[in-house]
Amino acid sequence: MGAEQQKFVGTFSGLLRESLPPPSAPQNPPEISLEHPSILLFSPHPDDESINGGLALRLKRETGWQVINIAVTLGSDIKRHETRRRELEAACGVLQFGLREPVPGGFANIKISERTANPESWLAMTKTVRTLLAAYTPRVVIFPHADDLHPAHTGTHFLVMDALAAMPGDFDAHLALTEFWYPQAAPTLLSEISEDDAAQLLTALSCHAGEISRNPYHLRLLPWFADNVRRGAETVGGYGDTAPDFAFGMLHTIARWQHGRLSTGMQQRVITAGEKISELFAD
Repeated sequence: MGAEQQKFVGTFSGLLRESLPPPSAPQNPPEISLEHPSILLFSPHPDDESINGGLALRLKRETGWQVINIAVTLGSDIKRHETRRRELEAACGVLQFGLREPVPGGFANIKISERTANPESWLAMTKTVRTLLAAYTPRVVIFPHADDLHPAHTGTHFLVMDALAAMPGDFDAHLALTEFWYPQAAPTLLSEISEDDAAQLLTALSCHAGEISRNPYHLRLLPWFADNVRRGAETVGGYGDTAPDFAFGMLHTIARWQHGRLSTGMQQRVITAGEKISELFAD
């Protein structure tokens, strides 16, 4: 056994047992404006805005567009809703993302099975999402991909897609599909997450004290970002290509909703932190 390798493993293992407190002076989420260009981030649970907020954070900084986190649910435990809402407000304050619940307390039963089992309830949720899309006319809509395994994630995907299908024919928005519970088969974008952005996302995720007490997602966030680079180097950059020279990244499939249909024609791209990612979302 190599001594240096053993030291490295021990150091890494120790980092996964660190204690990271939430911010001592939490900020409030910013006010939302109907007049300001928007990015809508549909988060199946409180904490998904921090886990999958890297692209929104980059676009916000580059363009000045407001990010509005749509809290699709506040989790399955109704008794914890108030606590999770406060944690979510603190996390959105760290990220300076606006915050909206589609309905008070978020949706319930957004599993894809509800689409056929309770079509009237599903239609009502779809109409609510369609109202949000119409109100904010977002430049970019960020939400999970269709096979993201967790029922709330896959349900959120089809809920947003059904709402898009119900929009007028002139509705036009870029789409960015995220992953967390299951990888996308063919992502089209690997984007670098800078150390500053990674620290901001980690700080926000640390606000979700209840969730990370049962499963320390925050301590495993950076290894996941690093693994995205490993995987994206091959699936986006090309099998056998040299991996990009950055530590942290996120994978997305970029598409566009235009003329009442989905277009997925973007070529695969690797974007470093020094490049303007907003150029991918130009009109």
